[in-house]
Amino acid sequence: MAPNTFENISVRKGYEKGQSPMLMKWSPKTKVTLERSQGPYGQTTVKFIADNGFDFKMESNTICCWRDNACVEGTRKEIQHKMAKFIGKKSKPNRIDLMNKFGDVVISFSVPDGKAYESMSSILKSIIGNAKCEVEDTKAERYRKQHLMSLRRGGKRRKIRRKTRKHKTRKTKRKRKTKRKKRKRKRKTKRRR
Repeated sequence: MAPNTFENISVRKGYEKGQSPMLMKWSPKTKVTLERSQGPYGQTTVKFIADNGFDFKMESNTICCWRDNACVEGTRKEIQHKMAKFIGKKSKPNRIDLMNKFGDVVISFSVPDGKAYESMSSILKSIIGNAKCEVEDTKAERYRKQHLMSLRRGGKRRKIRRKTRKHKTRKTKRKRKTKRKKRKRKRKTKRRR
């Protein structure tokens, strides 16, 4: 077995940033391979191949950052811990989340022993650097959030402006009509004389 291939790993498919993975299914006894790869813009990424031989097969090379066990436990909410205890589920030990540049978790690993966890962590560190608890938003995402905030703040003002614009157009139409009427009256009076 190659040094970057690991067996008996529990694997779970990923989820989008902000989504709760509470009841997502884990696939046990999966064989995982981690390799160095190139992203579409020349960025160094991690390619992983996961296969349990039955129903779970997954491959991706969009991984540019990862979270270790300490970060994963820090990001969990108190409610999730309470729910897990209430349902009777225990949190998985030695967790690693592989993420893309948007902060979406592409895949999660739960490693049974500390030795395999340390070797996976060292491979990920050598390829893409240290673990990150939070991923910065991309430039497009920051602009989108700013736009949404400006809409929330200025939405009411815009509605008021629209009303005033309508009012102004009505007012100008009335003025035009009254001016036309006055001209017609003047013409009629001139004709009578």
